[in-house]
Amino acid sequence: MLLVYNILVGFAFVFIMPYFIWRYKLAIFDKVAVGIKQRLGFYDIEKGKYILIHASSVGELKTITMFIEKLRKIFPEKKILILTMTPYGYKYVLDKKIADKVVFAPIDIPFCVEKLFLRVIPEMLILVESELWPNLIFSVARKGAKIVSINSRMSDKSFRRYLFVKEFIAEILKKIDFICAREESDRKKFIALGYDEKKAVKTGNMKYDKKSEVQSPKSEVRKKNFGFAEDDLIFVAGSTREQEEEIVINVYKKLSEDFTNLRLVIAPRYPERCLEVEKILQKENISFIRKSQLPTSYSLCSPPTEVGGYRNSGTGPIKFLMHNRL
Repeated sequence: MLLVYNILVGFAFVFIMPYFIWRYKLAIFDKVAVGIKQRLGFYDIEKGKYILIHASSVGELKTITMFIEKLRKIFPEKKILILTMTPYGYKYVLDKKIADKVVFAPIDIPFCVEKLFLRVIPEMLILVESELWPNLIFSVARKGAKIVSINSRMSDKSFRRYLFVKEFIAEILKKIDFICAREESDRKKFIALGYDEKKAVKTGNMKYDKKSEVQSPKSEVRKKNFGFAEDDLIFVAGSTREQEEEIVINVYKKLSEDFTNLRLVIAPRYPERCLEVEKILQKENISFIRKSQLPTSYSLCSPPTEVGGYRNSGTGPIKFLMHNRL
């Protein structure tokens, strides 16, 4: 089964990489060559021992930032290496300086994974959320390092798929020493796939453990910083996906007929869609300016609020409840 998996992953990478180069516009970050080279296993990194953290995207990295801070306090002498899969995640780690080193995760085939470990001696592997990378997990386990999964989740869709290859998934899960599941339902899914129930606990969603990103300044000042008047009503459409902006804009235009001081903030889930959203706004003859302060915008909004794509792992309503805005 592992051989079939490796063949499929190899072919998928060859065909999908051009799409990712286009989608993420890696050239903007000057990371085309770096990203491809690293995913193929060619790393320019100081040899040594590291605690590895695999967090695919910037959302997962934001969720575990406080966790990493505490990890560094507990193990100040340890070096932390983050493996991520998106340029936004890569840039976030560099900007926030939350780790000693960040690299693009290798393609999950033996050749690429083992090349990483020519330079890196894993002391521990921490998997974030739904990451199950067989070759990475098997390789770290062979080297005798502990493997932990934190903020672990499993969608119903993934669970149904995993049931078709239950024996293979069970072999992967056996290599994980401990699973910290978001919800009891997630914990039960891991157990149903063959994981030892004594090694799986429900710990809750780490996203809501993190520090508030908007403790100051006050709402009135934030409104001014965004260019809004003090009495403006703010309609925030957060984490929107394709086709949702048109719905939001139609609702906004209708509400504006009764609330002339209503203002709209749209924050696409994927930043690379900003140009697409701009074209939609231009088509609707709506004037706009660009901002990059989504966490702050949550605290600005007055009902109504729209939470885009939250049923498909988007931003959930609790994000707004954290700011008392639902």
